Amino acid sequence: MIEIKKQRNALRIEVWVFTMIRNTLYLDKYYTAEKESTRHRKYKNTLYYDRIMKRNNTIAEEEIPLTREIKEEALNMYFDKVKCIKWSER
Repeated sequence: MIEIKKQRNALRIEVWVFTMIRNTLYLDKYYTAEKESTRHRKYKNTLYYDRIMKRNNTIAEEEIPLTREIKEEALNMYFDKVKCIKWSER
């Protein structure tokens, strides 16, 4: 699972969660969350998408802002986890 978090401003956060199935990264979850003010700790979801629990979705898959930069960052995070070693090095 690969998670990308972007702090848009002091009160808003945006999160993309990808899962790997058969060597392909799929968008599994996306949500934006906001907090009332800087003194509050907890965020509350404002927009939410889940590939499996569709009943809880507040936006459609087509409305998710999945830019080229986010896709590249997800791939780079995946490649950082991949190792290429000899059998004796495990």
